[in-house]
Amino acid sequence: LQNVSRETSNYIDKRRDYKNHHVKEPVPVYGGYSTLGNITVYDDERLKNEVIGTLPPNIFPNCDYAEKAKGDSMYPLIMNQALLVGKVCSAKGIVHGEKYIIKTKDGLDTTKFVHPVKDDNNRRVERKLLLVAHNKSIPPQEIDINDIVFSCRVHWIVNPT
Repeated sequence: LQNVSRETSNYIDKRRDYKNHHVKEPVPVYGGYSTLGNITVYDDERLKNEVIGTLPPNIFPNCDYAEKAKGDSMYPLIMNQALLVGKVCSAKGIVHGEKYIIKTKDGLDTTKFVHPVKDDNNRRVERKLLLVAHNKSIPPQEIDINDIVFSCRVHWIVNPT
């Protein structure tokens, strides 16, 4: 019993030390834009892969990626020129119903709600995702999960005023 309590207090001490003294990394802001449309965008700007600034990690906890948005398919939730801040994840870790920045190998670079694709019998189609805009006049777009080269769950939206 003494070993268990010693191990527990040792773990608690380590966690407390980590929480109180760990230096959190700033959130990098990348140049370029995530388009809010359904069109494939061929982007040859080098800014897209360059860090142009940072955000304080204590204001955006557990986030490790930020970039601007361009377009109106997510309006009024996400306005043109909004800053999207989130956590990079694998395509297999996508949670349905949430907002994601999605980049595909074919050049699609967008921010949308992600939902499962359903067949005629209302069964989920494996390895397919449906990208849905907030603006109902924009039709949903179906993509293959294997085409995704980058995904980031959007936790924060900083809209311009």
